[in-house]
Amino acid sequence: MPCGAWAADTLNLYEAVAQNKIRVLPQGQGGLGAEAALLTLHNNTLRPLCVVLPVGLYFSSIDPEVQDLLTLQEEVLTLAANQSATAKLYGACTQMPLISPQSGEAYQLKLSPDSALQRLAGQIVAVGLEETIGQSAVWAYTDRSGVQYIYDPDAIHQSWTVATLVAELNGQTPPTRESFEMGKGRVRPTIFTARVDLVYHSPTQNMAKLEIYNGSGELVKTCFDYKPLSAGLHFYTLGLNRIVDRDTVSYVAQLTDREGHVLQTMPLVNNQPYVAAKEKVQKIQFEFIVRQPDFIDMEVYDENDRLVEVIYLNKHFPITKRNTRFTFIHAFEKGTTYSIKLIDSKGQVIHSEPVVAN
Repeated sequence: MPCGAWAADTLNLYEAVAQNKIRVLPQGQGGLGAEAALLTLHNNTLRPLCVVLPVGLYFSSIDPEVQDLLTLQEEVLTLAANQSATAKLYGACTQMPLISPQSGEAYQLKLSPDSALQRLAGQIVAVGLEETIGQSAVWAYTDRSGVQYIYDPDAIHQSWTVATLVAELNGQTPPTRESFEMGKGRVRPTIFTARVDLVYHSPTQNMAKLEIYNGSGELVKTCFDYKPLSAGLHFYTLGLNRIVDRDTVSYVAQLTDREGHVLQTMPLVNNQPYVAAKEKVQKIQFEFIVRQPDFIDMEVYDENDRLVEVIYLNKHFPITKRNTRFTFIHAFEKGTTYSIKLIDSKGQVIHSEPVVAN
């Protein structure tokens, strides 16, 4: 509804916040692009308001490992007295090395935004290239990288205009118009962005590193170098953001121990919706018999009979009938069958207890 039809006051977002007429709740919708940035406004007054959301709003992530968002869209929200409304805005991510936002990602609205970023956002929207080179241009500025990926073969002059501004803001030599004209026939770069949870259940204590490789086996990112792993369940949220020249690029995350054994892998798929992995707590209880004194191991195995975790090693038992209870933390899918095995000093399984994952 047009503001003039019923709103008593028309204010810029920053003015409305400064005058305490509205409350703001910024959120990430997941990833980047159209409707990636959500902004909910609540009217604190008893009068209707019309609030103008300018291009270049800056969403600062609560999580320091998650990318911030810059909006590349102007919008107008009409708010009834003491009511709320939400705008879905085009969001470009900043800081390429960080993790892309998930749906519901928590943000704060930066009320004193970077004037250079606002200028860049305004230029991108003015030439109508937010959906083609907007993300490349924002990363080129926030990461102080080159302007070679700010290129749309269908809008060469507009691309050159944005690339020139980024170079100016970064203190770099601006590209010549001729260099862009000579680039005719180049393929428009593709934005690759992925966020996944790699889940690994370490049977025992270990040392491991987490890296990301491309389809040719080349290392593109080290998430962390060798660090200790305790026995048990581990979650690693990792992300990869790249500008690539084709859609068929593939990447895989790989957890490797010091001996070079690959402990776990996870493919990274472009723009795949992020689903957070969740741990499950399961109470285990069963009865077993030790028919002669011995040193016993208790171990957990998955449905493919692979060792998942060592509960204890070389625990001495007399001849006994024992009822055992413990809590096991896992990430098995509900309904999956795994087993608890008791193994004697000769390597013989003296008891195997099937368990259905909760």
